[in-house]
Amino acid sequence: LQGDHAHTPLTRAGFAQADEMGRALREKLGPRPPLALWASPTGRALQTLAVIAEHLELDWHAARTDSRLVEIDMGAWGGRYYA
Repeated sequence: LQGDHAHTPLTRAGFAQADEMGRALREKLGPRPPLALWASPTGRALQTLAVIAEHLELDWHAARTDSRLVEIDMGAWGGRYYA
């Protein structure tokens, strides 16, 4: 459970999902759409944003972060696996 931990890296499945989302958005929006990029400051959110931004030919370094976008705190369950 991700919770509000600063960084839990994307899994291979997570990278594949971000890659597919980037492809789909590129198909709908085209290259370099006029978007402001925002993300949670967590590592996995920034990894996801970077993959998607590459498809859109946008500079993910220009993305803004907001801690209000961090996932909710899971208490003692934070950072644990479902198993």
